[in-house]
Amino acid sequence: MPDRWWTRLISRSDGAKPVRFIMIDTSPMIASYRDTDSYMHDHEGGINDEYDRVEEQMEWLEAQLAIPEEVKIVVGHHPAFSYMDYGSENRKFLETRVVALLEKYEVLAYFAGHDHNLQFAQPRLRSTSYFVSGAGSRLRDGPVKTAVNEFHFYYVVHGFLACTIDDEQLTVAAVDMYGKLLNHIVVP
Repeated sequence: MPDRWWTRLISRSDGAKPVRFIMIDTSPMIASYRDTDSYMHDHEGGINDEYDRVEEQMEWLEAQLAIPEEVKIVVGHHPAFSYMDYGSENRKFLETRVVALLEKYEVLAYFAGHDHNLQFAQPRLRSTSYFVSGAGSRLRDGPVKTAVNEFHFYYVVHGFLACTIDDEQLTVAAVDMYGKLLNHIVVP
């Protein structure tokens, strides 16, 4: 990776708007990492110095999102929204500050991992779609923090999300490790 946060613009031969992938560093945004999880920052390459750069990163993120005439997809390690209750992790910064920017600039999708499962967790009345694709290693299940009838999809299986984008429409498929299509969603 070229930096702790960075961007890549992909042009498309069909003349459609280019797609800007914006990678952010979510670890210094997790309050419990600063307070209790010293293993996250007490080594070379840790996040000690990144705590002081969160506001700089937020300004950079907004500048990237404000660039007109592009489709935007943001990628971070930690989910902004998740069906899984991940214990004591404090994601309030992501749920408020980052999500506010994603919604303000009508980002097409936000992708994360971390939860070790597959999810489409779009809260009601949101313009951005929120996905979790973390099922490539040890699976993690836990208490689910929403009613079953509010699930879009949530799978605790080894697998991945496969994505295609045509014009300004994103298709995301949840696929298990055997290639079986579990679910798919089209994001306009």
